[in-house]
Amino acid sequence: MPSRTGQVAERKEGKGGQTMNTTYQTLIVKFSEPITALDGIFDDTGAWGTDTLKGWIDDYESTRFTATDSHTAVITSEYNTVSAPPTLKTLKTTDMIAKTILQQIGGRRFTAMTGSRDFIDMGNGLRMSLTRNKTSANRLDIIYDAGADLYNMRFYRRTFSKKTFECKEKDIAVHEGIYFDMLEEMFTMVTGLYTRF
Repeated sequence: MPSRTGQVAERKEGKGGQTMNTTYQTLIVKFSEPITALDGIFDDTGAWGTDTLKGWIDDYESTRFTATDSHTAVITSEYNTVSAPPTLKTLKTTDMIAKTILQQIGGRRFTAMTGSRDFIDMGNGLRMSLTRNKTSANRLDIIYDAGADLYNMRFYRRTFSKKTFECKEKDIAVHEGIYFDMLEEMFTMVTGLYTRF
């Protein structure tokens, strides 16, 4: 796994010397494997939309990946009010279960790293739309089992026919009885999307 060795935040001067409300986060990441070896993860260009780690990270808005040697890279992200990733504010209600689940899977970091969006409070859980990943799943439901104090994760594909107006769902992976501290690991195992550097 990669390790984060530094983080810097700064402001940018706009035209005429005016300060823009833009924050840059710079990470220096040292990977345990060569970057070229990690590129092998993206062997299905059709599914990932790219064939390199750099291409995958650069695909995030205002994010750039620059390799400095075979195992090290500088990743710079610009977050402003327009391009900021979804956060807890995207939830439709103030229900604590949904908010707690999003916090437990990483909150702002999770949404920035995975591109997940359209968070919906289900009352007893959290639903989200998934970005392109190694499976065909485009939805995820995380349901809280209050009796067992555990979580169930349902990865599935939802399609809608404009011709028949029919909505279909197909389960891709279902995992039950998951502890809160295993949610991120299970997410990565199923989708191939990393939730942290």
